[in-house]
Amino acid sequence: MIFVVLQDSENSYWSNRYDSSYLYEDMIIYEMVPLIDKILHTKKSSANRAIIGYSMGGGALSLSMRHPGIFGSAAGLSSSVNIDFECMEMKQDAFNIQWGCHFGGIGLSGKQRLTSYYYCSQCPIHIFQIFSIINYFMMSRILFLSLILICLNLHLGVCKTAASDNLPIELENLVVHSKILGHDVSYSVILPPEYFSSNIHYPVIYLLHGIGGTHASWMEYGNVARVMNELIMKGEISPAIIVSPDGYQSYYCNSYDGSVRYEDFFTSEFIDTINARYRAIRDRTHYYICGFSMGGFGALTLALRHSDVFSACAALSASIKIDREYATEGPQNEWDYQWGRIFGGIGEYGSERFTSYYRKCDPEDIVKSESRCDLERTRIMLTIGDSDRLIDSNMELKSAFNKKGIDVAWQVYSGGHDFDCWNKALPNVLSFFLANGKTDGIKSNDVSKGSRASKTSIDGCTVYKPEENTLSKRAYPVVYIVDNNAGEYAAQMAEEANRLAKTIVFDSIAHSFSFAIRPMVICSIPDKYNLNNIISEIERDSDYIRCGDKYKAILYSSDKKKNLQDILIFLDKKMHR
Repeated sequence: MIFVVLQDSENSYWSNRYDSSYLYEDMIIYEMVPLIDKILHTKKSSANRAIIGYSMGGGALSLSMRHPGIFGSAAGLSSSVNIDFECMEMKQDAFNIQWGCHFGGIGLSGKQRLTSYYYCSQCPIHIFQIFSIINYFMMSRILFLSLILICLNLHLGVCKTAASDNLPIELENLVVHSKILGHDVSYSVILPPEYFSSNIHYPVIYLLHGIGGTHASWMEYGNVARVMNELIMKGEISPAIIVSPDGYQSYYCNSYDGSVRYEDFFTSEFIDTINARYRAIRDRTHYYICGFSMGGFGALTLALRHSDVFSACAALSASIKIDREYATEGPQNEWDYQWGRIFGGIGEYGSERFTSYYRKCDPEDIVKSESRCDLERTRIMLTIGDSDRLIDSNMELKSAFNKKGIDVAWQVYSGGHDFDCWNKALPNVLSFFLANGKTDGIKSNDVSKGSRASKTSIDGCTVYKPEENTLSKRAYPVVYIVDNNAGEYAAQMAEEANRLAKTIVFDSIAHSFSFAIRPMVICSIPDKYNLNNIISEIERDSDYIRCGDKYKAILYSSDKKKNLQDILIFLDKKMHR
C-alpha cells in the first residue's frame, strides 16, 4: 500500500523565507512528516518517502536535496526553476513578487539578485553542486519526469480524525545547526497528544542526559512519554513540550579555554530554535530544566546562571563533587578527561585543580556567591538514590541552599546511580514543574517496580519487547532464538537484556560512561518453521522491530550454553558497530 498526501504549499516554493518570516520548510520537516508517520503508521525511513511537485511545486527537488535523510526520491514536473541569467534579467516587479519576497534581493538587479539564500535554498542546480560533495553517499535519487499523476486525496484534516491513539508524539534524530559550535546538534522532542489538532502554546521542559548518553537517552530509558501521558490523564499535570538535546560530554558549560561553547549554544541558539519550531509559551515562568548525573550538573548551572530564562530546575543524582573529592579523585587521565578539559587544571592535583572558571560553574559555589534574592527566582528540586556515591555532595548542595534561607524540594529514593532511581523521581519532577510546585499529588513510588519485558505471541513464536516499549514508538534490533525448547531461555535473555540496558559502565578506552547494551527485542522460534518466512511474518506484524539485516541476530540451541551477558554484549556491539 502507498499513501499519497496532498499538502497546501501556499506559494512557498517549499522553503523558508530568507528573513524567517515564513517557515514553510520547517513546518514540512519538523511537523508534517512526523505527523504523517504517526497517524498513518508509515515506514519511518527516507527509502520509503518520496516527494513530487509541478511548476512551483518543483521546489520539492530542492527540499529533497537539503534533507536527503528525509526523502529518498524526488520528482519535478515542469519545475518552475530559473537559470541564473533569467533571474537576473526579469522585470523588477515580476522578480520582487515571484522570487525576491522568498529568497531576497527585492529591488536589486543583475547579479545582486543571486543572494546566498537563493543559491542554498531555491535553485536545484546550485544545491546539487553544493550538496553532491557533502552528501555524496546520501543524495536523493532525483527523477525529472513528464507524467500525469492520479492521487488519492488524503486531506490532513481527515487523517487527524482517523488517528486511533491519543498518545504523546515522540520525534527523534532532529537537528539544529549551531553557528557557535560549528556543527549540527541532534535532539529529541515529545509533543502533547493534541499538539497537531490545536493551536495551544505549551510550557517547555528541557531534559539533559548524563555522560555517555545522547539526545535519545531519556526517551529510551526514562519512559518519559508514558509517565507524562499517565499524569495528564489523571489530571495531575498540564501538557508540555519536552526537548532533549545532545550534550556530548560538555557538562552543558563552555570549556575554560573557549574552544567549545556549549552553554552559549544552548542559551543563545537552541532555545530560540525550539521557540521558532514549536508552539512554546515564550516566558521564563513556563521554561523548566532537568537532568540526570552530568545533566543534573548542567541543569543546575544553566538554571542558576540564567535565572532570567528558567523558573524551575530539577537535578537527579547531580554529578557534583565536594571539594576533597574534586581535589583527589583519580586516575589523573580520567579526571583530566571528565573535568580538566572543561574547567581547567589538566594534569593538576589537589588545590591546583580549583580554577576560577570551575568556581564560576560549580553549582555549590554559585549558590554561595549569589544573593538570596537572586536564588529565590528559581525553584529547585534535588533527588538522589540512598546508595548513590554522590549522595554526600548532593546533601552538601542542599545545605548550601538552606544556609541562604532557600528551601529546596529534596527527595531520596531507594537505589543507586541509574534509571531505576531516576524513573522513580520522574513523576514528581513533572508534577514539580507543571503543577505549580505541588508535589504531594504524586507519591515517591517506584514507577519501574515490577516492570518486565512485555510478552506477545505471533504465530506460535514468543516475542519479548524491551521494558521501555510500553508506549514508545521506537524500533529495536532483534535476536531470534531458534529452538523448540527456547521459551524459558528466551525469557531469561529478555530479563538480562533489560538489566544490561539500564546498567552504566565506564569504557576505559573511550573514557566515557555508557549503558552496557542498547534495548533489543528477543524472539523464540520453534525450529519447525521455515526461518525466512516466519521472520518476514513477524517483522511485518511488528512495527517495533528495526529494519535491516544488520540489526538481526540468530541463535541456535548450541549457543544456549554460553553466558547470557557475554552473548548480549557481543551481539550489541555487532549490531551497532
